[in-house]
Amino acid sequence: MNEFLYVGLKAQVLALDRETGEVVWRRSLPSWNWFGDSFVTIALDNGSIFAHTVGRLYCLDAETGIIKWQNNLKGVGYGTANLATGNSWTKNAEVAQRKMQRAGKIPVLASALLFAVAIGRLLLLA
Repeated sequence: MNEFLYVGLKAQVLALDRETGEVVWRRSLPSWNWFGDSFVTIALDNGSIFAHTVGRLYCLDAETGIIKWQNNLKGVGYGTANLATGNSWTKNAEVAQRKMQRAGKIPVLASALLFAVAIGRLLLLA
């Protein structure tokens, strides 16, 4: 897997090189927006980017940006969507926490709080 940073903005998904910030690829998502907003929500999982804009869900190849499939989510509406996959936030937060602790870059208490925020759970630490 590459080292891209993915950005969803104005009915587009972009892959940026993490080292240089240069655009590697850009994919415009078909949009028929009557509301003036083309906010894009994205989630990365197992080599695919899932992107939602204006009531439509797309699956893009993370390496190339090619649209693999789309779903118009008929009958659901046009609002902003929250996306999550089984491998996205929780697994990534666990891996990041272990790496940061091994590197000595974050105290254990702070990393536990970071992990709690990343998985969307509030923990009471005594």
